[in-house]
Amino acid sequence: MRDVCSRGCLLENVPLADAVKTVQRETESTDGPGWILLKAVALTQSLVTLGVATLAVLFDVAAVYSAVLGGGSALVISIYFGVRVMRRPPEGPPQEVAGQVYRAEVAKLLISSALFAAVFALTDWLNGLAFFSAFGLAYLSGGVVALAVSSKVEPGSEKIEVS
Repeated sequence: MRDVCSRGCLLENVPLADAVKTVQRETESTDGPGWILLKAVALTQSLVTLGVATLAVLFDVAAVYSAVLGGGSALVISIYFGVRVMRRPPEGPPQEVAGQVYRAEVAKLLISSALFAAVFALTDWLNGLAFFSAFGLAYLSGGVVALAVSSKVEPGSEKIEVS
């Protein structure tokens, strides 16, 4: 019997029910506590970016665009880091998990450097105060939410208790 799973892999001599269970387990892993945390961080960083951009309206249009670029940069690198770390379950030797986190952190630093270089090279109207304020506040808010949410999530749970 030959079946093809949703990823296009060929399953030989595997009952279809077992293949479906395997695919379900793989897709359920994106609903775990780590993914809930990533969604909470991304939502908070987006809201902080919008808040700083709204305050930047008081100054000028360049400040608004600068705030969006700064907060967007923080959001992009946080999502990249979260997806890279959560892509594989934290099972296995601690050295592999730590290596995965360190590789994601190094890539995050390289991406943030590239984003900063691109923003500074491609814009001559950049408002540095708005850019770095939005970046810093969005980045810090993500850390605060990560600490708050991670203390409320129980392993294996899909619910967050907020007090």
